[in-house]
Amino acid sequence: MRKILSAITYSFLLCLLFSCNSTKNIFGVYKSNFAVGGFFGTTVRLYSDSSFTFRMSGDLAYDTAAGHFKISKNSVILIYKPLTIDTSSEYQTMKESFSIHEAITGNHNLREPTKYLAGHNKLFLTDKNGFRVKRQWGYSGHRKYILFGKHWYMKRYFLKRRD
Repeated sequence: MRKILSAITYSFLLCLLFSCNSTKNIFGVYKSNFAVGGFFGTTVRLYSDSSFTFRMSGDLAYDTAAGHFKISKNSVILIYKPLTIDTSSEYQTMKESFSIHEAITGNHNLREPTKYLAGHNKLFLTDKNGFRVKRQWGYSGHRKYILFGKHWYMKRYFLKRRD
């Protein structure tokens, strides 16, 4: 009886130990696991001085941003530096300007991601409500099923640590 009780206690302690996922060493380079929409990849660099750079690029279009981040429990919150306004005459003659995200998606409300969930050397994208975005539209050289199916389908999406 005593051996069973000690085995249960040790297994409980091991489960408790492995369930704690520390985000202390989160610094590094994270790249998307596939190109969203077949073209667009994302790279996020997290530096040890709590600054970051964000780059989305693909198909002759790109967008970059920088700022600082803070870690709250298992999430990484990105705070972007405001862009300086171009006051040149060429900029003033333009009637409208819009971001790359708006041009790609057609959504005027979509902005750069502001929050990622961290875990297992990966960053997971979240929506505006803070819920994890599990899948994105992607292309694969393989078919969805072994012998048939489309090459385009929803795939699991995350940014994997690459340093």
